[in-house]
Amino acid sequence: MDQPAGGGRLDSLTSLRALAATSVFFFHGQDVLAASADPPTGPAESVWAHLTAQGNVGVSFFFILSGFVLTWSHRPGDGARPFLSRRFARVYPNHLVTWAVAAGLMTFGLTPWSPLRSALANLVLVNTFVGGGVWLVMNAPSWSLEVEQFFYLLFPTLHPRLSRVRAAWRLRLVALIVAVSTAVAVAVVVTGQNSERVTLTFEFFPPFRLPEFVIGMLLGLAAQRPGLPRVPTSAAWALTVAGYVGAGFAPELLRNNTVMLVPFVLLIVAVAGADLDGRRGWLTRPHIVRLGAISYAFYCVHHLFIVVAEYTVTGRSLTFPTFLAIDASLLFVSWVAAWLLHRWIEVPADRWLRRRLLA
Repeated sequence: MDQPAGGGRLDSLTSLRALAATSVFFFHGQDVLAASADPPTGPAESVWAHLTAQGNVGVSFFFILSGFVLTWSHRPGDGARPFLSRRFARVYPNHLVTWAVAAGLMTFGLTPWSPLRSALANLVLVNTFVGGGVWLVMNAPSWSLEVEQFFYLLFPTLHPRLSRVRAAWRLRLVALIVAVSTAVAVAVVVTGQNSERVTLTFEFFPPFRLPEFVIGMLLGLAAQRPGLPRVPTSAAWALTVAGYVGAGFAPELLRNNTVMLVPFVLLIVAVAGADLDGRRGWLTRPHIVRLGAISYAFYCVHHLFIVVAEYTVTGRSLTFPTFLAIDASLLFVSWVAAWLLHRWIEVPADRWLRRRLLA
């Protein structure tokens, strides 16, 4: 089994989690403006709408990064039970708390009720399989946790098999998966099969997101040898920014999990390579790394504040500057709440559960 060549922390990748989570926040934040009476339209609003409409591509980044980090940190000889126990201890406490908060918001009439079957399925993170096409329930971003749980269950089976892929072929296999995934998505769009139902299935149904996770795993294996090529971070950032802006012009099916595959792969390779080489940059600054460390909590809580803001502004007219002020306030409050959730729930619950599950 390959050993982590870098021996430990990849702080820049941790920091990137904060940026990806923030992009998802701005994507969801648009719902506040849409909920107002006669949402303002104009050049500034149009530019903002374009820049935030594809913010959910941050989820694609998380799926690739998840495969990379889990593979990079994998312990030789680690079995399925300890691996799954650690993932449960890490992920479930935040989900349980935010699920309960979402239930409270529904009880007080701040959000519509979710179907009981879907709500209970979401509680145990299986709604994407048994929810009957009702994808977004309770705390809406938790659909991605259901996808991640699917990845976790497959990881103990996938890892030994991918580890047997010859080192020289790992990056070639990444390129092949990217090419096939892109070709399939383009074919669906070109043939006119990208109905709303098909588009949503491609976005939310876990097996359709598996290629992103496998790409991350292969990159993580390549990093262990070390076998990652060194990509200039400036070039990777330029391609990522250009791809992000350009994704706003792509059909939704391509935008969600196809257009950004190459930019995200190159960005992860570039940033991980810089960390492995010991090169310091703005992504290794402690306060940004700290935000990355609490980004999972931020991801869990941010939409709860947004739906409350939606309820508050419904039927009221908003100017665009007022909306931006609300959005900025929600962003700040969400990060504060994330810090509290991370400190008082996520970390202690993780430790408590690990002691008992791994005893």
